Amino acid sequence: MRRYVVPSIALAVLSSALLFAQETKPALSPAEQAIAGQLKVLRQVPDSKRGKVTTRLALKIRRLPKTEAKLGLADTLAGLSTEGDFGKRTLQEVATTLAL
Repeated sequence: MRRYVVPSIALAVLSSALLFAQETKPALSPAEQAIAGQLKVLRQVPDSKRGKVTTRLALKIRRLPKTEAKLGLADTLAGLSTEGDFGKRTLQEVATTLAL
């Protein structure tokens, strides 16, 4: 029975570390917060304007300094940009942002 104690403890420590890592997200800069706020409401933008708004957000994300949060914002925008047909240019700008 003793041989199972060490793996159980190791599993508990690993689980705790993973939970802690998931809970600690990098703090967003004011510019990142503003973009995150716009991403939250992007689905509410009328389709006639959403392509332009999406392109504008892609360009704003590109201008941010390289951080972990920047990648998260680009990834979120990439997912949202495929929820409809907002034009080839919009998708290209989003893809370029994600690639960078």
